[in-house]
Amino acid sequence: MLGIGFVIRHYDWGSRDALPALLGREPDGLPWAEAWLGDHPLGPAPIVEPDAAGFHLDRLIRRDPATTLGPDHERWGDRLPYLLKLLAVEQPLSLQVHPGSDRAREGFARESAAGMPIDAHGRSYKDSSHKPEMVLALTSFDALVGFRPLTEVRSALAPLDSLLARDVVSLMDGPNPVRQVLAVLLGGDVAPGAVSELVEACARCRETGEGDLAAYSTVTGLAAHYPGDPGLAVSLFMRRVTMAPGEALFVPTGTLHSYLRGVVVEVQAASDNVLRAGLTPKHLDIPELLACVDTGHGAPCHPRESRTGEVRRFDPPVSDFRLAEVRLAGPVEVDWRGPRIVVALEGSVIAATGAHTRRISAGQAAFVLGSDGPLRLHGTGRVVVAAPGQRDLPQSPA
Repeated sequence: MLGIGFVIRHYDWGSRDALPALLGREPDGLPWAEAWLGDHPLGPAPIVEPDAAGFHLDRLIRRDPATTLGPDHERWGDRLPYLLKLLAVEQPLSLQVHPGSDRAREGFARESAAGMPIDAHGRSYKDSSHKPEMVLALTSFDALVGFRPLTEVRSALAPLDSLLARDVVSLMDGPNPVRQVLAVLLGGDVAPGAVSELVEACARCRETGEGDLAAYSTVTGLAAHYPGDPGLAVSLFMRRVTMAPGEALFVPTGTLHSYLRGVVVEVQAASDNVLRAGLTPKHLDIPELLACVDTGHGAPCHPRESRTGEVRRFDPPVSDFRLAEVRLAGPVEVDWRGPRIVVALEGSVIAATGAHTRRISAGQAAFVLGSDGPLRLHGTGRVVVAAPGQRDLPQSPA
């Protein structure tokens, strides 16, 4: 078992104080958006040991994958199959979709063959992996996730005195209305003035109390950050979700989503592939997004949850990852195997696997080797444990 450190990502949408407080650090005036723990090449976790200065988790795994990842290391291509993050969202993230396995492999190969640097502005695929993800709310957390029934969308559009709203309604009679609307709204032909008129119509309806007030509030709230962006109109089609602390949500590949506000633990396939639809100044690849997006509608996807004593386990329908939340008041065993990451959110905890023992306090993390046995925890506090998911579950193909 080894101590590992967080890789901090400073994006404009992050909070200036939430992650520093969670990690026990002093704010520095920058927006702390994400704290990564994993071996992804864009941000491998540093090893926090006296004799390992400058050494990172990716290098450690490459040197001895059988020990670090365990007997299944070849199954994962000698890489950690997941990436664990803490997210602090103070401003809405972009509308985005993550690709399935087939599109990710093809897109990464295509852009690599074209000689595009990994960090190029116009690059859509940073790696060849799909990117399903799951979030566990640490605070109240708001998000847009997937599409809602078209009957609800029509009801929301009907009272809006806006040319764009009427144009959108006229596009909703075809064989795949959501895809048709997305292609038109995101294709570059919508003038910012038309979007602003739609926002004003939403604001008027909020004042009069007419129509879908929650949807209109979402539009006007997003407009404060992204005025004139066609993604504002897309948000009328989407399902808004408010998660209570302790609630988990799984976001499959192909699901259009945006995280709006709050703090979460996120565990995902070890990928940084993002296809953006709007609400961002970053690169948009609309044809690729339309090829990946799932335009069906349904209830938000909650992972299978089970509980044994103080251990809550969240098992999504993918083999890349699973997550446990443990509130400690005495000894607890988490019997998962494989490479695990333990993060202390509160208190001080002793983590032990056979001959290896380590104390981690709030804001610290440890990497448990895949060759180690079950994880035993004792102390007082709260931790999360990430691990590979159940074997032989299917990956997302599209």
